[in-house]
Amino acid sequence: MEGSGARFLCQAVPIQSDGQVEAILYGLMDLERLPSFFEADMPFNGRGQNCLVDGDTGDLLMDVWHETPGNLYDDGMEFGETRPGYSVETMRQDLRNGRPGYIVFTSGATGESFYIRYQPTGINHWSIALIVPESVAFAEASGISQIILFLGVAVTVITAFCLFITLRQHRRRLLLKQAQIRQTTFMFQVQQTLFGAHQDPDLMVEALKKVAEGVRAEGAFLLALHSGQIYRTSLWRREDAAFVPVDAGSNIKQDFPQVYQCLLQNRSVMLCDGKSDVRLSPRELEQLRSRRVRSVMITPALDTQGTLYGVLCAVSFQGDRDAVYRNVECVANSFIMAMCNMESYRLIHDMGTMDALTGLKNRNSYEAALPEYKSVAGDAFHCIYIDVNGLHELNNQRGHKAGDTMLRFVANSICYVFGTEHTYRIGGDEFVAFSL
Repeated sequence: MEGSGARFLCQAVPIQSDGQVEAILYGLMDLERLPSFFEADMPFNGRGQNCLVDGDTGDLLMDVWHETPGNLYDDGMEFGETRPGYSVETMRQDLRNGRPGYIVFTSGATGESFYIRYQPTGINHWSIALIVPESVAFAEASGISQIILFLGVAVTVITAFCLFITLRQHRRRLLLKQAQIRQTTFMFQVQQTLFGAHQDPDLMVEALKKVAEGVRAEGAFLLALHSGQIYRTSLWRREDAAFVPVDAGSNIKQDFPQVYQCLLQNRSVMLCDGKSDVRLSPRELEQLRSRRVRSVMITPALDTQGTLYGVLCAVSFQGDRDAVYRNVECVANSFIMAMCNMESYRLIHDMGTMDALTGLKNRNSYEAALPEYKSVAGDAFHCIYIDVNGLHELNNQRGHKAGDTMLRFVANSICYVFGTEHTYRIGGDEFVAFSL
């Protein structure tokens, strides 16, 4: 009902007792003041709108959306175009039957979509409807979108970083494997060259050449040591190399005491760009400068008793320090083994071709050399056969030691006259010498 320009709602509530209506309680509500009760609890910070709908009549008992409350069942009520899956008729049926529901429509006046949620209040057939513009309903969604975007960017960056680290580690492992393959190939080539060095000493020089070329050095040399004294050297150097090679007879123990101590401890010594990983004495630095050595890598080789047996050096190299370390150290023992094989082979060869007592060539050498003498025989070719008398009697009377002394005296006398190259002991007391 209306009075004094205001809208009022009168509500009658029967009071029953034992099934009989004993009284009726009437309540009067000023509909104009009804919105004020919702001001403190307006949804979406006051940007949403509440409406109270009478499901029986469709009247808007409270409407903060329009200046003049209307009727939802009135065909003149404009809802605009509804979204697929929603309809105004379904909403009206829900309101009549007290069912909750949703409807989404687009306003023809503003072009903006609105979301309506209606829910029965439990009083009469009244339902309260919440109307929210799409821009308001999804205002927080933009913030969430930014958060999602930020998280997406963060995940992308982290993933890219992890992928970068993984690829970097993979590349590092790949480079390490490639370096190991190169080192293995280098070591195999050097060892293959050294395989026949006991028969052909020139192969030792060829192997040193491979070492020098592998580390881009001016030269490489191998020193055989005994108590610090150099008694044999093998050397390869470029024609334009500036460094002065080490001579046999030098004493590395005296000339380079700090280096020698490190070598005894099976530690390599490197001098590069004027800096060394070992504290060298001024005398040692002066020794290197006097030999025009710009850089050097010195690698020891110890025998099973820990004795310094030999030293492999790469001089004035230009390769990477780590590569020089790896390549020189991995082949040092191969050179020492080759040197030991050479000595063993020479010893065995001497035992088979030389007479241990007199130092002359033995019968094996004599028989092997006969074909060569046939090819050089001429007018100036002479063969002297010598048979020593009394050896048996001397051995019986004075012992074999006296007999050995006599044989050595005879051998020295023959060598004094004919030399050692073509002189042979072919039997116990028989000697042959050729004069060409």
